[in-house]
Amino acid sequence: MVAYLSAGRAPDAIGILQRVLNDRTAALGSDHPETLRAHAGLAAALLSAGQLSDAVQIYERILAEREQALGATHPDTMTARAGLAYAYRSADRLKHALPVYERTLADREKVLGADHLDTLTSLANLASAYHSAHKIKQAVPLYEEAVARQERSKGPDHPDTLTARGNLASAYHTVGRRAEAAALFERTLADCERLLPADHPMTRTIRENLSAAT
Repeated sequence: MVAYLSAGRAPDAIGILQRVLNDRTAALGSDHPETLRAHAGLAAALLSAGQLSDAVQIYERILAEREQALGATHPDTMTARAGLAYAYRSADRLKHALPVYERTLADREKVLGADHLDTLTSLANLASAYHSAHKIKQAVPLYEEAVARQERSKGPDHPDTLTARGNLASAYHTVGRRAEAAALFERTLADCERLLPADHPMTRTIRENLSAAT
């Protein structure tokens, strides 16, 4: 299916996934884990193919099914909720995406802990969604928290930490905290040049952002 999507043959991939879903539903029932996985695969394929409305409807159904079958805070349910938030955002429905991102982060912090990989992903996603929604005052403290947690859990030199630091610097620049933005871009660029190849995409991006900030 991935090959079909990569080759621009989305209808073929979606057709296969739909048949798989139908077969598993008939054989195993709609609440079986394998059926739920097939449902998620179809939704992801529709999203990749740009069939956003159909994808959103399926993600909504997946979340409802997982909440009923597994409970609201089961890891698979939280994954489904994160998928729905991403689908809403992809469909330019940020008003709908934000509360779903907020709920996902709150549940993952409670169930998985502040420094779990999935929680860190949710924190970054919520900050980015606020940023895209022009709610930068809500985004900045989340970006700051993301940097602190990444440094605590993965160390200051991890690529995810560098990414979080670059996102924070961009947020500072957006709100007019230009001196802080420039200093953070400079620090991040020095770390990228020390840790990554000179032509690494992250290094190039940070260099360009520093140039724009100074």
